[in-house]
Amino acid sequence: MGTGQGACADEHKERAESARKERFRNNSENVVITHIVYSIDQLELFIESNPSLTKVQWSRLEATIKQLKVLI
Repeated sequence: MGTGQGACADEHKERAESARKERFRNNSENVVITHIVYSIDQLELFIESNPSLTKVQWSRLEATIKQLKVLI
């Protein structure tokens, strides 16, 4: 990837991150908490279905749930 392409990709990532942060700030605390709780519940339901995942995938899933639980 050329220097211009890399800079363009970095700029795109920064704009996307800025837009995500803005959308997050525009939601009330209750909405954010509701979505986090819903996400945790759905991930835990998925785990209960005993999917066939690799150790790395299980680790990522468990780490994601752990990080979400820190927020609530």
